[in-house]
Amino acid sequence: MFRQVCSTLFSQLEQHTRFWMPLAGSEPVSVFGMDKLLVPEPIPVNQPQMVQDFKVGLHRFGDDYFELLSEEVFSALKEAGELPPTRFEFPADIWVKLLYEFAAAYHHRPPYRPHLLSLLTPLYLGQVASFITRTGAMTFDEAEAEVEALAQLCENAKPYLLAHWQKGWQPWLAILL
Repeated sequence: MFRQVCSTLFSQLEQHTRFWMPLAGSEPVSVFGMDKLLVPEPIPVNQPQMVQDFKVGLHRFGDDYFELLSEEVFSALKEAGELPPTRFEFPADIWVKLLYEFAAAYHHRPPYRPHLLSLLTPLYLGQVASFITRTGAMTFDEAEAEVEALAQLCENAKPYLLAHWQKGWQPWLAILL
């Protein structure tokens, strides 16, 4: 399912470039209906297994990540890979840069899109595990504030995406050619 969502997201970026590229900032949207979000029931998750899957992916695809990602992002992933599940975390700004680097690679190398999505999956599990570490003891409203902060990071980092989208992202050429 994650691969389908990312494929759709990246494809939409591709198809609607002329609409999203010139936009700057965001505006709140009107909400109709409920005045307050309902607090969802807790969902049991196996965060240690997510960390393990992240580490297995990092080991299995490490050479690809080294060639694909910026040094900053790759180094942060390696550091996270050394952490135990109870302290597993990598910075949200690294996750945003990672996504934007993948989006640029997806844009520039259409024949390799399925492989890129495969590479992204264990990293996503690491992101979820990291989010659980950060928010596990928070209230629903505090965790929602974390999600909003991540959205703001994505918005603020749009120039990073644009730079890689427009100029290309060279490190991945070595593994994809």
